[in-house]
Amino acid sequence: MYANTPINHTKWMPQRTFSVAGAIVAGVGTLLGVLSLTVFTWIEASNGIRSRSATFSDLHDVFDRYQHTAYAAVLDNEGLRVAYFSWLCWLLLVVGAIAAFVAVSPAGNALLRLVGFVVAAFGLGLTLYVPADNDRGYASALGEGRLGFWGTLACFVLLVIAVLIGPGHRSVPVLRETVSWAPAAATPTLVNPNLPSSAVSSAYQPLLSVQTPTHLADHASRSDHPTSSQPWDGGLATAAPPQAAQWSPDPTGRHQMRYHDGHQWTAHVSTYGVTRVDPL
Repeated sequence: MYANTPINHTKWMPQRTFSVAGAIVAGVGTLLGVLSLTVFTWIEASNGIRSRSATFSDLHDVFDRYQHTAYAAVLDNEGLRVAYFSWLCWLLLVVGAIAAFVAVSPAGNALLRLVGFVVAAFGLGLTLYVPADNDRGYASALGEGRLGFWGTLACFVLLVIAVLIGPGHRSVPVLRETVSWAPAAATPTLVNPNLPSSAVSSAYQPLLSVQTPTHLADHASRSDHPTSSQPWDGGLATAAPPQAAQWSPDPTGRHQMRYHDGHQWTAHVSTYGVTRVDPL
C-alpha cells in the first residue's frame, strides 16, 4: 500500500539586497559632482600676462551673455557646449545619480542599470568634449582644467562604477513541500466493522490470501463451539461477523485483518501480511 506523503525540504533562493558598497560609490560621486558644479574652480586660463579662473557658474554666465552680443553667431556652432553649461550637465548629473542609487537597490534590474550606464557614460564623454578648442589644441585646453573639471569627470566615472556594481545578492531559505509516493506507515487501519468481506478494498486482497493456520481450521470445523458465551470488547457486539471461517478486517481497528473462525473473532491478527497474536 502506498500513500502520497508530503515532504518538506529547504531550497536556497537568490534574493537582491541593497548594495552598501554601490551606494557609497554613488553617494561620493554625486557629492563630488555637486561640489564641482557649484564650488570648485573649473578652468584657469592665462594670456601670458595674467591668469583668470572661472567656476562652472561663471562659464554659464559667459555663454549666456554672449548669446546677446555679436558673438551669438559663433555660439550657434557651439550649441552643445552652450547647453552643457546651461542645463545639460545638471540634468545628466541628477538623472545619473538617481539611476545609480536605483541600480544598487533591490529594484535595480537590467533595464534600469542600462539606462544609468548610458546616462553616466554620456555625461563623461560630453565633459571630455567640452574643453576641445581648435585654436589651442585639446591637450592645452585640458591643461587649463582645474578641480571642478576633473571632479566632474570623476563624478560620472563613479556613477558608472556604481551602476556596474548593481544590487547585492544573498541566498535565503525557502521551505517547499512536495508530495512523494511512499509506502504507508504500518499503523492500524480503521475500517467499518459492519462491512461484509466482499466490500473490502482491493488493497486488502494480498492480506486475504494469508494461509489459515491448521489448528484454526480444525477449530472452525467443530460444531459445538460456543457462539456467544464471551462478551465483546470495544463494541465488537455491533459488528456483523462473517458466516464462514476467514480473514476479515479487524473490527477493533488495532490491525488490518483478524481471523474469524465462523463463530467468533480469534486472537490471530495480520498487518501487511505479518501475523501475530493479539487477544481481544
